[in-house]
Amino acid sequence: MSRHDSEITMFDQTVRLLRAGALVLGLSTALAMVAPVAAMAAPEATIVLHTEWDVYQRPSGSQDSPMGFHVSLADNATAADFSGDAHTTSQYGRLVNGSVNGTSITFTIDWPDGKIGVYQGDWFADGYLRGHTLRPASGETAEWWSGRNNWTVSR
Repeated sequence: MSRHDSEITMFDQTVRLLRAGALVLGLSTALAMVAPVAAMAAPEATIVLHTEWDVYQRPSGSQDSPMGFHVSLADNATAADFSGDAHTTSQYGRLVNGSVNGTSITFTIDWPDGKIGVYQGDWFADGYLRGHTLRPASGETAEWWSGRNNWTVSR
């Protein structure tokens, strides 16, 4: 093989390596541009709203026995906007300003004794809703959770 033949061969190999590198770089760039689009298009998980459920709560930091109440939503309830009733064994309250945003839920209960509870919580993979409530007038907080672990999310 002459010196001229080896230079052509080395040149050909260099050109092939550059083309292969350009191909890999081009494919990597294409995948990097497509991957975020696919991730953004995936639907967000959303709590499947029940029309009735039980809630238990106790003052934050307390080991007292929990207090419970039952929630019944109005017939026109949607995840974006729901209202209804809440009742214990001795009193009925109005549930207002309810909404689901992804895996979070928020609602307010106005009790007849004048107390107001603002409930905020989240869905957990074990099927429970859990969160905290705040009484705006007093600043008191409580932990709360759903009575059953039958909550699901849609995707």
